[in-house]
Amino acid sequence: MSDIKAKLNSLDNKQLIDVVKNFKQYGYDERTRHTAINLLEERGLSVDDLRMTGNFENKRFDDAEACYKSFFKNSKIALLFYCLIFILNMVPIPFEPSIGQSLILITTLLTLVLYFVFLIKSFTEHNRLYKLIGNGYKTSSTTMYYLLGAPVYFIVYFIFKKQIYNEMNTIR
Repeated sequence: MSDIKAKLNSLDNKQLIDVVKNFKQYGYDERTRHTAINLLEERGLSVDDLRMTGNFENKRFDDAEACYKSFFKNSKIALLFYCLIFILNMVPIPFEPSIGQSLILITTLLTLVLYFVFLIKSFTEHNRLYKLIGNGYKTSSTTMYYLLGAPVYFIVYFIFKKQIYNEMNTIR
């Protein structure tokens, strides 16, 4: 801990304020943030001063982080339903109508509806996240990506996850 304190002590007030506000983006924990706050208080800046100037927390990043978590929760659920659809389509259906065939068909349709519900929810969070990031992401290209990506959703999921994770750290 003394190494961190020495490192933080070498920073000027502006840099310490940046550490307090953006500690998550820098990969610091709460203890490091608390150490930076204590150093600022020793230098005459209180927590109230930081709050009044909007430098105590990064509200925009926190909102984006909530969108990020919601996006991936909904995406994981959509991915689960996507896999279920794939599995249900592998079940052989006999040619003669039966209760089992009807049950498989109803289950497949319900799973397909739920897949699209969670896909749309994740798409909404994705758009909201990109508005918070502020990089001017085009909704029409994202829509095409989702629609064309449905057959290979499991790949699209991991591409989005990596892409968004990298862009989250650009928020200041």
